[in-house]
Amino acid sequence: MSHAVIYGSAGALLITFPHQSALTMTVLLAALFIIVGTLGIASALAARPLAGWMRLLAGGAVLASLGVFIWTELPTASAWTLGLLAGIELLLTGRVMILWALALRAEQPVATLEQEWSL
Repeated sequence: MSHAVIYGSAGALLITFPHQSALTMTVLLAALFIIVGTLGIASALAARPLAGWMRLLAGGAVLASLGVFIWTELPTASAWTLGLLAGIELLLTGRVMILWALALRAEQPVATLEQEWSL
C-alpha cells in the first residue's frame, strides 16, 4: 500500500512540475552514471587477470565520463538527456531482440501451433 502512495505521489509531482522533474531526474542519472561507472572501473581493476576485464574497464570509463559530461552541462542537459537515454535504450533493446530471434531461429525450426499443443 505504501508503494502505491509513493508511486502515485511521485507521478503527480512529475506531471505537475515537468521542468523541475526533468532537471531532478537528470541530476540523479548523472550521479548514478558516475557512481556505477566508478564501481565498474574498480571491478575491472580487481578482475584484471580474468579474460574480458578490459571490456568492463571500458564500459565503466564510458559510463563515468558520460555522467561527468551530463553533470557539467546542467541545467541545459535536462532538455536532451532523457530523450537521448530513451533512444539508446530502445536501440539496445531492439538489437537484443533481433539477436535473440536470430539465435532462436538457428536453434530450432519454428513449430506450428498444432505441433506445440499436441501431446
